[in-house]
Amino acid sequence: MRLGKKTKKLLWEEMAAKLSTQFGEDFHPDKVARKWLTLVQGYKKVKDHNASTGRGPGRFQFLKEMEELLGGHHDVDPPVLAGDGHGVVVRRPDALMPNETPRPRKPPTKQDEMVAYLQSSDQERADALKRQEDFMKDTLREMREDRRELLTQFTRMVDKM
Repeated sequence: MRLGKKTKKLLWEEMAAKLSTQFGEDFHPDKVARKWLTLVQGYKKVKDHNASTGRGPGRFQFLKEMEELLGGHHDVDPPVLAGDGHGVVVRRPDALMPNETPRPRKPPTKQDEMVAYLQSSDQERADALKRQEDFMKDTLREMREDRRELLTQFTRMVDKM
């Protein structure tokens, strides 16, 4: 939800149109945006309440859904908070020490694929040139050996004459 002002406005207009179509009622984009912000505030309030000690768990009707959407976002559920003058409070140590499994990478773009292709193509070309160079060196060595042998044979033949 970190979009520019115009992009968010378009998002709320699109969401309002979809809700209007689905429910057959008019939804104004400003009201949809306000409702979202109210849900985020309620979620943050419950997360803060549940993170504090000595209190029972807070209730929020859409906690599960909001957790799926916003869980782990540092602006909603920060891993570390400033303490009350006695250091910091670590709320989510898992965010500070990454787990063993790496985060999934974003799928490669066409540009990434092209760069990878060119790199592999360059490597294949270099490998082919190396093989060709080795072949030429071996062929030249064999030709020199054959020439020496031919000269030796020719010298024997001339000596016999």
